[in-house]
Amino acid sequence: MNASADIQSAIAALLEAPGALPVAAPVLKRREKEMASDLDAGAAVTNGLCIFVMPPVPTSAVQGVSFVFFDGYEVRVRIIELPQMNTTGADTYELIDAVALALHWQPKAQDNPLAGILAHPLQIARRPVEMIEGTASAAGMPYDGKFLRVADVVFNAVLQINNPA
Repeated sequence: MNASADIQSAIAALLEAPGALPVAAPVLKRREKEMASDLDAGAAVTNGLCIFVMPPVPTSAVQGVSFVFFDGYEVRVRIIELPQMNTTGADTYELIDAVALALHWQPKAQDNPLAGILAHPLQIARRPVEMIEGTASAAGMPYDGKFLRVADVVFNAVLQINNPA
């Protein structure tokens, strides 16, 4: 695996942990335009409320060295809600808070999935949430034409070069 995939898997594991979220919403490691990921995402959305951990994107690299090492990443956790189909008892706004609380300043313990990956605890970004609302357009799917709410909770991650011994 690579650093991006490692971070994505660790974030998904943290959100899937018992008590991390107020409701049992599907948590998926999302990769756009990959057939298996697209099928899983389509099925998860039909639940009315789901969470996608997007692939982290590098934001900075170590400079002045003969190798390439991305030391900063932007991490996005995407909450997707179809209010008309959501029967979970929670909504996007509640999950924004829950995701932020579950991930901000992680790792808190050595057995945390992010321990050994990050040089500094995960931090919520300066602009912590980006949100859009509109009508879903997915021909043939049960949610086509339904109202859709999407919120990205954004974090900054700083990687360490060497794992601790």
